[in-house]
Formats: sequence, C-alpha cells, structure tokens
Amino acid sequence: MGVEFPGALDGVEVHEEGVVYGTPFGPSAPFTTAGVGGIEFLYVPFHGITQEIRNVEPDSAGERLFYVLMKAGVTKIIGTALCGSTNRLLDPADVVIPDGFVDYTTKRPQSLTRSLKRKGVEVESTMYRLHQPFCPSLSRLLVEGSRDAGFPRVFSRGTVGV
Repeated sequence: MGVEFPGALDGVEVHEEGVVYGTPFGPSAPFTTAGVGGIEFLYVPFHGITQEIRNVEPDSAGERLFYVLMKAGVTKIIGTALCGSTNRLLDPADVVIPDGFVDYTTKRPQSLTRSLKRKGVEVESTMYRLHQPFCPSLSRLLVEGSRDAGFPRVFSRGTVGV
C-alpha cells in the first residue's frame, strides 16, 4: 500500500507540484512546495529524475538537488529510504533512524562547493564536520513520531551504507 506524499497526509497544504529549478548543473528534478503547521518545506523524490533531465548531465542528480536546497536556505533534511539490510535481526517494517553512515561513493564529486567552483559559480567555502552526521533533535523527533505512528520496532541507532 502506498501513500501519496506529501498531499495525502493530514494537515499538509500542497502549494505547487512539479516545480523544476535551474541549477549550474542543469534542471532539477520536479519539487513539490508545501507546508504543515506553519512550517514550509520542499519535497523531492531523489530518484524522481526524469529521463529528459538525466540526459542533460547524468551524474549530477545529487548536486542539482543539494544546490536547490542550499539556495532555498534549507537547514534540516529528512531522507527516506526503503531498503534491505545485512542485519538478519531486522524484520520488514522495522524503522531504523541511523546515527552513522559509510560512504561507498567513488565516482561522484565529494563536495558541492568544489563542484560549484568548477562550474565558475562563486560560493563561500564551507567545511562540514561529520563526527555527528545526523541532527540529534531531529532524530529524536523521528523516533518518537515512528513510535507514535504505531511501528512495533523502532531503532534509534544504525549505520547506513550509501
């Protein structure tokens, strides 16, 4: 059973769907702008890149996505994933809110700032420390919300491989 996100959720007001933004890397995937409880947000399925967009510059989906979020002033990102696990103790429908990750990426740029500079875009250099890659307060909210939603098993720790 699927749920149409974000429009099918109680209290969510969808403002606009299918918004494509221009970026130095080509057009973005289509975003939805919406709000709930006075909080505005952007939603985009990461794998929502269409074939037309993919043909422009196939390896820049992440750069396009994060460029739009950066320009919009986004301060918190929630990424969803439905995936398998190497942990045989996990059951289908278990919820894991990770507290760490392993980046197996080898062929993509590792820095949005570096990619923008290569495109000739002036951007302030920044450094992000990844000793705590997930926001503790947002993680707590996700754990509490998952439990409140009735998921029988919710784990507040785990490592995800990307």
